[in-house]
Amino acid sequence: MVDRLRERTALAAAADRARAGHATVVTLEGEPGIGKTWLINELVAALRDFTVTNTVPKFASEPTLVVIDDAQWLEPAVVTRTAKQLDALRTSKLLVVIAGRTGESRLIERLSPGSSRPDRGSVLSLGPLGTQQVIELAGERGISALEITRAHLLAELTDGNPQHLVAAFEQLGQRLYVSVPRSLPVPADFDPALRRDLATVSKEGRAMLELLALIGTPISISALVEIAMRAGVQLSFDDASASGHLEVFNQEGQRELTLKSVRVREGIRRSLDTAKARRLHAAIAESMTGTRRLEHLLSSTEHTNDSLAAELEAEGVRHEAAGQYPEAARMFSRASGVTSGAAERERRLLYACVLAFYSDDAELASTLAPSVARCAPSLARQVVLGGIGYLLGDFPESLSLVTAALDEYPSDDDALGTGGLFTAAVVASLQLAAVDLPAAITTSATALSRLGLEEGGVPSPAEARLRITLGFSLWIAGAVDDSDVALASVLALPATRPERADALTIYAQREFYRGDTARALRTVTTAVEAARSSNALHIIPLGLALRSHVNFALGQWDDAMLDAQAVLAHTTASRNGNHDVLAHGAIAMMSAHSGELDFAERSVRIARRLGVERPLPQHTAAAAIAAAVVERVGGHPHAVVHALSPMLEGSLALGLTSTGYTGWRAMHAEALISLGSYERASSVIRLLESEPGSKSFGYTGWLHGMLAEAQGDLPEAIAAYRAALAAGDESTSPFPHALALKSLAGALEANGESGHATAAARDATRLFTRLGATVYLTGAAPTEDGVAALEGWSTLTPREHDTSLLASEGMLNREIAAAMHVSVKTVEHHIANSLAKLGLRSRRDLEKAAGRGSA
Repeated sequence: MVDRLRERTALAAAADRARAGHATVVTLEGEPGIGKTWLINELVAALRDFTVTNTVPKFASEPTLVVIDDAQWLEPAVVTRTAKQLDALRTSKLLVVIAGRTGESRLIERLSPGSSRPDRGSVLSLGPLGTQQVIELAGERGISALEITRAHLLAELTDGNPQHLVAAFEQLGQRLYVSVPRSLPVPADFDPALRRDLATVSKEGRAMLELLALIGTPISISALVEIAMRAGVQLSFDDASASGHLEVFNQEGQRELTLKSVRVREGIRRSLDTAKARRLHAAIAESMTGTRRLEHLLSSTEHTNDSLAAELEAEGVRHEAAGQYPEAARMFSRASGVTSGAAERERRLLYACVLAFYSDDAELASTLAPSVARCAPSLARQVVLGGIGYLLGDFPESLSLVTAALDEYPSDDDALGTGGLFTAAVVASLQLAAVDLPAAITTSATALSRLGLEEGGVPSPAEARLRITLGFSLWIAGAVDDSDVALASVLALPATRPERADALTIYAQREFYRGDTARALRTVTTAVEAARSSNALHIIPLGLALRSHVNFALGQWDDAMLDAQAVLAHTTASRNGNHDVLAHGAIAMMSAHSGELDFAERSVRIARRLGVERPLPQHTAAAAIAAAVVERVGGHPHAVVHALSPMLEGSLALGLTSTGYTGWRAMHAEALISLGSYERASSVIRLLESEPGSKSFGYTGWLHGMLAEAQGDLPEAIAAYRAALAAGDESTSPFPHALALKSLAGALEANGESGHATAAARDATRLFTRLGATVYLTGAAPTEDGVAALEGWSTLTPREHDTSLLASEGMLNREIAAAMHVSVKTVEHHIANSLAKLGLRSRRDLEKAAGRGSA
């Protein structure tokens, strides 16, 4: 169980009052499984000087702890007697802790006003676990480094209930790394308890809760009444509201209803017998339109229904025409499920996978994969399995599968009804992912030319995918003009088509990798806007992740962090985490520069793991660069060289060089200089000078200066640093500019030019401070007679250490959060932990300790 620091601190304070002779009552409220009993057990273990009992004595001369757990089950007579006994207490070394379910204990209800008085203790309501606590609880259950977006989704789906989280951890385990199912496992006693709870609600109140559970989204009362009339059931708003499960809010002046908890909604659905659920779904469908109507009709269908299947396919075709490929894929998949004929069922299933491929929806594709594997052997089945393999990151195996199928079924090229374009798109995509550029270019170009497609026409989804693959491959191969020709018709697509946003991200990458970061920022922002306008859920996170790296290069680290966090939030909402590697890489770099090395290392581990799951070249590069930055900040040049090794040879090195994505070489050269490998460093510097890529990790002139300084030539080093600063621009590359200023200051100081050194150091500090690169700021460590002398200082984690130092300087929580690139809640958590370890009561005590150190 995760540590509930706030509640434990309150209980410890109550125990101190009791020791001092003040009878103290504390009530604990929370829903079942929230951790009340665990907290009591922790208290009992901590208060070894207290006698523990479950009855209230008239007087206690020695410290005594009275524990009344599950207070909701007390008989009325016991409630009355206990309340009178507690009300009569005055001076006594007694601590009474009463725990019960929220809103269900008469004893807590009677005591709450009294227990909230200063002389009586406090009322503690145990709220749900937050995202960070979910991560900690997962770690205790053997699921280490749970990704923050998945932890957030788990907290949402379980209402942060520890008991339900533990059930999910035990049953799903490591599968939570892959995806989080919307319907999570629940503890064995949850459904029976919910049925007992619902049994106390009137038939009319239950009917309202059941309809809301099946509808699943907020709905107006008038619409709900209309559905109830069609279903032939009576509703009672008052009874449903009294159950505590109803949430009411106003939406544009109209009152709407929904259920508060996802767990309760799913539990009510499970409690309904199948026939009743189908009848209610049919009534709901009559009041709905479009996709929602079809979904409820589908839920009301017991067997196959070819008429409904045709409607679902027509809806899928409509979504496809609008460029809404994920929705189209789901419609075809559902149509397949209610189709009676085997051939038609397989056709719809396979086409659902085709659309999943276009939408880059790995989760849907992996869900459909077992059904596809059971289809009759054919080229279509094998190609679809190859497309699924691409989405799952199985590039070599999938390419072999499709190649073998093309040899086995040579006369079945148009089995999927796409003119053979889908097959070519899958093959070319796999070849590009494996960085076999000549093959990807040949496959794409041959498919497009062989079919005699007209220039200027609106490309189909398959043609657009081929043109994107061809344009991307040509760019990486260095044929920029030919790449423009291939992408021209995709850029001309209407705003509703997601491929246009995809093509814009390619142009943004081209500009970014070639060093034109300002222009890249404008292009990638346009790409994100285009993705949003077309509802391209798979392009939005790519655009945001790319923009995060562009903003990092421009020194706009706050914006970069916001974009990276938006990628992870998007994953929580859409469950498409294909570009989380790029986001975690950006977060790792910024966290490292702000001194959050342990958090940065965790982000690198996540990025590497996700990169293994889908080993695209840009993912491998992003994870490697982030790892190198973390090791660079940590002062480990050997580790920097090792981190960058995947990009120093092979097809990845060729692709990075041809695109100009080579600014990371500055870290390689810097590490080699630190290691004394001057000739190799000089070779890397010359290579970097010949490349047009971004210099966001260090100016080449700065590297020349470092090399000269390492070899003892201070005048040459100073000249090189000054030349680098003259050629650079702090407005577009503030970080490498600050590095050069810092090195110049050191060289000038060593050369006896203290005045000039001070000015350069001041300018470097100004830029590092603006960026939030606190690790590069020079500051005195806490003195032994100051903060560092406090007992427990050595037990602080690096994040607690840094947070405490900033707090000791009088910085506000929001200022600390901004400086460290973390949330205010994280700062509060670190400060609370630090105060407990240091034996201090408040931030003022921490500031006083720092004051003693400076006195």
